[in-house]
Amino acid sequence: MATISPSILPPLRMDAGRYRELEVLERLRDYLPPGFEVFHNIALHTLRGGRDCYGEIDVAVLSPAGCLLLMEVKAGPVVLRDGGIFKLYGDGECDVARQGRLQRVAMQNRLKEAGLDTELLSCLVLPDYALGDSQVVSIPRARIIDAAGYAGMVSTVQGWLGTVHSRVDREALRRLLLNQFQVTPNLEAMRDQLQGTVRRLADGLATWVPRIDAPSGVFRIQATAGSGKTQLALQLLGAAAAEGLSVSYVCFNRILADHVRRLASPKVQVVNYHELCVEHYRRHHGEPEFSPASYQRMTDAYFEASAGFAPSLD
Repeated sequence: MATISPSILPPLRMDAGRYRELEVLERLRDYLPPGFEVFHNIALHTLRGGRDCYGEIDVAVLSPAGCLLLMEVKAGPVVLRDGGIFKLYGDGECDVARQGRLQRVAMQNRLKEAGLDTELLSCLVLPDYALGDSQVVSIPRARIIDAAGYAGMVSTVQGWLGTVHSRVDREALRRLLLNQFQVTPNLEAMRDQLQGTVRRLADGLATWVPRIDAPSGVFRIQATAGSGKTQLALQLLGAAAAEGLSVSYVCFNRILADHVRRLASPKVQVVNYHELCVEHYRRHHGEPEFSPASYQRMTDAYFEASAGFAPSLD
């Protein structure tokens, strides 16, 4: 039994044409030996003269050797005229040979673009129409399986593909027929997206927090690193300095304080919290002896004295 891809067959319709297509697929799947793979309903999108053209290959059979047979199935009656074969539909007439040539050329272009060099055969299946002694110019009679040869279709297909060989990368050819993409993440694009997202999030804090009105005038911003807290602080500091207000920026992180000091207006006091504690201790208690325990004493002394500080900030 051959493999069929996609594994789910199209839903059965009441029209005879769809029924015959499904029957062709099932016969190929059930009676071709293992190693063959049958593809169906392969969508084709091509450009001709700068215009988008769309089509579909009914069936493609991939041999174990990597050779490919395109099968166009036309169920029901057809019309032979002027050396050609035509299929009548409700919305008009289809030149079967022209359709097959376009599909073959489109597939050849796809294979060339993908760097896949393999033998490409094509045939027409007319399961309900016997050609008899009729001759056509547009398609070789040897590549037409009509009603008389339909019972031996699988053997015919196997015989055609058994006479040709290829060194093509079969897995790459499978991926092409399945319309499978091999993609890798673009780290530059991911970086740009991340930076853009961070900027938008940061802009969000700096945009919306100043518009919030709180009676106490106190805001507590609790947000992750990189979310824009420092950008918000710089905007508030700049706005206050521009209005001539007395404003200060205090933080626990010494490196952050140094960073903000470089970016903020010179009119703004930017200080590390423990610097305040040390300076206060020096003014009121003398030079401290620096140790982990002494920092705690200095912060305690600053906190206890802060209740009596004269207001100095707007």
